[in-house]
Amino acid sequence: MLDVNDLDEAIVRRVERHLSADSRVIMRKAHEEQDPDFLIYLALQYALLDDVIIPMDILDAIAVDLTDPAFAPGMLPESRKWLAENRVRTERAIAQAEQ
Repeated sequence: MLDVNDLDEAIVRRVERHLSADSRVIMRKAHEEQDPDFLIYLALQYALLDDVIIPMDILDAIAVDLTDPAFAPGMLPESRKWLAENRVRTERAIAQAEQ
């Protein structure tokens, strides 16, 4: 499993680069503010909007991060919802690839 401490780098390297240019510009704010909660929030949202599949190991690490009491409470409900939606999409993509 991906270590939660490596999550930000994994999002940048394996998810963010596949997002649209507009999404990457907006995500720059999370980088500038060094806000990992905001980075997760935006990655989950923009992956859905830009039809980008987030790898399951990243989703698993995000799920662990969302259980941390320090995670921004205002972002938690939508992050949990988007995490569930991204999991369904990733599971579907995995099932299709196995066919």
